[in-house]
Amino acid sequence: MQPKLIFLDVDGVLNKYPATWKHSPLLPLEPACMYRLCAIVNRTGAGIVVSSSWRLFPDAYAGLLDTLTNPPYSIPKDTFLGVTPDLPTVTRGDEIQLWLYSHPRFIDCQFVILDDSEDMGALLPRLVQTNLADGLTEAHAQQAIRLLEAS
Repeated sequence: MQPKLIFLDVDGVLNKYPATWKHSPLLPLEPACMYRLCAIVNRTGAGIVVSSSWRLFPDAYAGLLDTLTNPPYSIPKDTFLGVTPDLPTVTRGDEIQLWLYSHPRFIDCQFVILDDSEDMGALLPRLVQTNLADGLTEAHAQQAIRLLEAS
């Protein structure tokens, strides 16, 4: 079976920006969005690679993993396969592409990018673009499942 991956952003995907947002770091995670991520993983068996800037902050990253791998979400720890490299001079799509090239087992895998940004370059067709106001909606989750299950 071909492996499947989710490249996961956090802000604007697993949380929402309230109308009164004043650019405070690390907004709280939104339970409905996290349950939708769980549904994608449970349906497709996809692994997760964190591409969010949360990967750059050890406490935030550890908190994210702790939240998602424990009840009520309980995504298995081995679902989390790592983080993309931090390359400030390139797009997030380039960081994802480098991760794929650095992990040859996954180069030809089915993958989806869950992100509120569109800086994906050649990987744009694999993007399920969320928005800051809503985070990961049911429609986004269904789109991600369709992309991951496409042959």
